[in-house]
Amino acid sequence: WPPDAHGFMVGRYGYDMVHRLPVPELRIAPQAAPILSLAFQQGNVLSLPGNSTAPDLHELARLLNLQRSGALLSAPVRGEDGRPILQVVMLLPFSGRRWSGVDQERLAKLAIPLAYILQRNWQIAEIQDELVQARQSLQSSQERVLKAENDRRTLLDMVTIMQQAPGSD
Repeated sequence: WPPDAHGFMVGRYGYDMVHRLPVPELRIAPQAAPILSLAFQQGNVLSLPGNSTAPDLHELARLLNLQRSGALLSAPVRGEDGRPILQVVMLLPFSGRRWSGVDQERLAKLAIPLAYILQRNWQIAEIQDELVQARQSLQSSQERVLKAENDRRTLLDMVTIMQQAPGSD
């Protein structure tokens, strides 16, 4: 994800296909992964071989508790305005193979529908938040109506009592 309020890139929704486990959320300082950070900012596809000396690979290996990260492939996911909204990053820490040009093309093509899906999910989440707020507002209004109705009954009861009291002409 793009840098958060503290400047960290946040890696979410990772999956380790070898161990069949989700990868915990990662917080990556841009200075620890300068090439990946720049690729995200510029909206570029990035491919680094596993034997690269880029600090990005060392940082990812460290964060993922790997001996080495292996080859890296990343592609931007662009929003409707064309700007990158997130970066898909894939690593090959165990196979020793490199990402090919075909892999790059496939990932870039997969990023297009992914952007659409993510944006629709965000819109649905916003609508759901608005629905929750509307329900809370409705409940609050209903509580105020009930209180007003109770207050009205109390006043009517007081008026009735005052009218029935001796000397209330």
